Amino acid sequence: MMKDGSRFGLVDTFDIDDGELLPVTAAEAFVLGVEWSKFVAKLDATSGPFSEMVHPENEARLTKVVRRRGRSVHSRRTGRWVEVEVGSTTPN
Repeated sequence: MMKDGSRFGLVDTFDIDDGELLPVTAAEAFVLGVEWSKFVAKLDATSGPFSEMVHPENEARLTKVVRRRGRSVHSRRTGRWVEVEVGSTTPN
């Protein structure tokens, strides 16, 4: 707790508790974190379906965060990238 009484806490898990980022450099981890943050911001701001190209290293983390929010998600590899397709928040 801060001196002014405000509290801070984890908003969402990054799903990196089992050493998933150990094989990547600090710069790569930064890129993955920025990608995760931008994706989650879009997920939370958008109720309709959307798709994003992401690094393969983030595929599992991003699909987990989509499912935690109760939305459908599918992913497919396209060369060196993964396309993550997110369903809408309401049934069609």
